[in-house]
Amino acid sequence: MSAEKHGVDSYQSAKEFFAGCLGGISQVFIGQPFDIMKVRLVTSNQYKGMGDAFRQILSQEGPLAFYKGSVAPLIGVGAAVSIQFGVVEKTKRFFQNLIGAGELPLKYVFVSGAVAGLANSIVSISAEHIRIRLQTQRTGAGIVPEYSGSIDAIQKIFKNHGIAGIYKGTCITVYRELISYASYFLAYEAVLRALRKPGQRKSDTPIYQYLFAGGLAGYAYWISCYPLDVIKTKIQTDSFTAPQYKGILDTVRQTMQKNGIKGFFAGFTPCIVRAFPTNAGGFVVFELVMGALGRADSKH
Repeated sequence: MSAEKHGVDSYQSAKEFFAGCLGGISQVFIGQPFDIMKVRLVTSNQYKGMGDAFRQILSQEGPLAFYKGSVAPLIGVGAAVSIQFGVVEKTKRFFQNLIGAGELPLKYVFVSGAVAGLANSIVSISAEHIRIRLQTQRTGAGIVPEYSGSIDAIQKIFKNHGIAGIYKGTCITVYRELISYASYFLAYEAVLRALRKPGQRKSDTPIYQYLFAGGLAGYAYWISCYPLDVIKTKIQTDSFTAPQYKGILDTVRQTMQKNGIKGFFAGFTPCIVRAFPTNAGGFVVFELVMGALGRADSKH
């Protein structure tokens, strides 16, 4: 690659990382209240369902509880989505250069998504672990939480359990990221291609197409990986000193033994309810920012 082409590619990547970061921040604001309900339903038998979880959290902990642990997601998800979009676009360009002109086959989009998921796991493992620790601790009158916030949680976990404690749940998170992001970006691209008119260029894409493709991509993400996410949540909320689970397979065995198949779909309702608006918003923000920054006009 010539120095000029390398410079253009680097500038393009920088724009994609920046637009992805803004898209990630929008996802946190849209999806955080649903996420805390999902985590509570996975880790506790206290709630009868999504509606009951909403009522109990609101009445016992107040409205701000729905944004508990938001600092870690704002930083972590902003960085993670930046990585997701930056890596998937760069990997797609790599494959496009290999095969030459023409529309990139969807199998390469699938692989590009998996690569993005693997890269994303570097940030998501620790960010999600800290967020989940904060979301599962109770607050309210007379209750002293173990962690006062994201920074306090990081400091205490690192002091007592080292870097391995911060990155608790690494293997299961990597498995989830590979499968989910491959499905996520494949679905987004496939839906956009199905919706586009012959000869339609990126700059001609109406917002509703980005919204619809992004929302369906959110469904594809969670449907492809939800049981893995439940296992991950159980492992990451398990006690450091007296763990209930010995590993991934033991978590699967205990969940199946106690709750059956439905145990792997605990909290699915708030998760799937938030999937469409959260991801539709994230993709729209990414695409609009890229358009504003002057992305090269091309077909999808």
